[in-house]
Formats: sequence, structure tokens, C-alpha cells
Amino acid sequence: MLDFTKNVNNHIKDFKNQIKELSKDYKIAGYGASGRANMFCNLTGLDEDVVQFIVDENQWDNIYHEHIYYYSISALNNFFTKYGMTVVDFEEIPIHAGSIRVTVLNNSVDTPDNIFQRIMEEHSTIGNPNYMLDFTDKVKNHIIDFNTEIKKLSKDYKIAGYGASGRANMFCNLTDLDENVVQFIVDESPERCGRYIANTKIPIVDVDTLKNSDVDIIIIFAWNYSKMIIEKTQFKNYKYLIAFPNVQLVDSYDELEGFDSIW
Repeated sequence: MLDFTKNVNNHIKDFKNQIKELSKDYKIAGYGASGRANMFCNLTGLDEDVVQFIVDENQWDNIYHEHIYYYSISALNNFFTKYGMTVVDFEEIPIHAGSIRVTVLNNSVDTPDNIFQRIMEEHSTIGNPNYMLDFTDKVKNHIIDFNTEIKKLSKDYKIAGYGASGRANMFCNLTDLDENVVQFIVDESPERCGRYIANTKIPIVDVDTLKNSDVDIIIIFAWNYSKMIIEKTQFKNYKYLIAFPNVQLVDSYDELEGFDSIW
């Protein structure tokens, strides 16, 4: 039996019960013989946001209420071991600007070398209190850098945003952005349009509002989709402000440094 979940487990409050039930289902299916050919009859695959990416790449805008958990290989290994399961492989993937795809065997076997090596690496990074305290300082300095830039730009330019996601809500609140600086934020979801960014008076609007506005600069809050957003907004010569991994003001996607957009 195969089971795959993608970017949902960090939203699930009772992850323990979910895994317990999956474990029961797999035991009913049976493990079979002990060869590699049968091993894949009892695997579960999880694609999840991973704390290592968030800390290493300063993605503090991805920390918000809808994400109940953030995972590491160490944490997942300890968790699945309690239920007689084994993390046997993982893959780093670009979704959400950095996730892990974990493969789990519903049987207790020796921890593979690649998993053990990753656990050791995590112990010296995200498992180190000083490493996490450094992350706190990086976040504070990043917010200062952005606020310095936006204060300067708002004196001469009309500014809007693009992408009213959870990231945008987090970012606007921690940087104290309001409707006096950001006229509105564009989103392509009809469900979001007509609403406001949480705890602000910044309205969420459709693309037509942007087309009919006098905006000069677009803050791309959904920055991991920068390439797609820049391509979609070529109906005017905008400047683009992207805050991650560092604050950059550019005229085109090719000028961006430090990351590759996933689209």
C-alpha cells in the first residue's frame, strides 16, 4: 500500500492520531517478505515545510498560525520510531521555497546512513540553541533593512503588493505596513478579493485594479513565485521589491539574486 500527502501535515493538529491510523492500515495490508522489492508495499510519503530551510534562508514570513508544526528529519525520525516505523529516505524539494519529501517504512529497521548523517547535521544547527538565537537576530535585522528601504521608496513612489497569502499577512504585521504605504495587494483568488490583510486596512483586490492604478512599485509577497508574477505584470513598466532572501529592488526577474523562483 502506498500513501502520499503533500504540504498538509503541518496544518494537522492531531498528527499523532493520523500516523497511528496509517500504521494500522499498513499492518492490515501486510509487510510481506523482507526484500527491497516488497519494501515499497508499505511506504508513506510526506511533503512538508522544513524548519532547516526556514532558519537557514531566513524565511520567517512562513511562520504563522495555519502551520501548527514545522518538521526536521530528527523530529520525524523520533516520531515515527515510536510507532515502529522508519524514515528511510528524504528529498529536498523547492515547493514553498523549501520542503522535504520524506519516505517512511512501516517496519522497524536500522536507520539508513543518509538519515543518520542528516540528523547529525541538524544537531549542530537547528538543534543548537545559539544557532536559533542567531536566527532571531537575523529576523530583527531583516525587518529593519526592509523598513529602511520602504520608508525611502514611499516618499517618491506609489506602492502596491502582489500575493495576499499567509506570508503576506505575517510580513505586513511584523513590518507594520499599512494602507498609507501599500495602497492594496493583488490576489488572483476571488475568495480573497474584497477582504483585507489581517490587522490592517490594506484591501485585497483583483488584477484589474492594478491595471487601472498609478502604482509604480509592486512588493511581491509571494516571492517564491516572483518569475510568474513579474511575467504576468508586464502590462506596465513596474519596479519590483522582493524582501527575501534579502531586500532587492529590480526591474526584471533576471536581476534578482539569491534564489530561483519555482515558477
